[in-house]
Amino acid sequence: MKRRRLHDFTSSCAAIAVTLVVLALVGGLLVLLEPRSSAAPVTNLAAPSPSGVVSARGEFGSGALGSWQDLARRISSEDDIRDVQMFNGVYMFGDSIGVQDGPALENLLRSSTGDSIAFHNWSGQPTSAAVDALADWERQYGLPSRILMAVGSNDIYDRARVTS
Repeated sequence: MKRRRLHDFTSSCAAIAVTLVVLALVGGLLVLLEPRSSAAPVTNLAAPSPSGVVSARGEFGSGALGSWQDLARRISSEDDIRDVQMFNGVYMFGDSIGVQDGPALENLLRSSTGDSIAFHNWSGQPTSAAVDALADWERQYGLPSRILMAVGSNDIYDRARVTS
């Protein structure tokens, strides 16, 4: 029985890892296929507009991050967060992948280890917002010894920041 649970857990983790790799490959392919502009590249991200849209323009921009605050999300109740702290469970922070696949991972974790899990999964959320949310939880509740971050799918690539 224990072996079966471990097998189910590792199979789910492998499926999540494969999904992340496929998304990264598709994103890389889209960047490679992006039409090249003859205009001089813009080296900085534009400031957010009043609508909350951030755009990376120019030769190396990878698109625009639209407003994500109204998208689907799953955030644990304060009672669940405190339960994780009391019993040293797991915090999970993610984007749309966490919203979609988080419940299955949570169920596997609970059934295989008995650990409690508190989640903050928000579609469209960039890494910086997830880190800010984690910092808020740390200030309010403290941190367990295990934290799962499944973010980055919505980050905008800006070559100037990477190479400077």
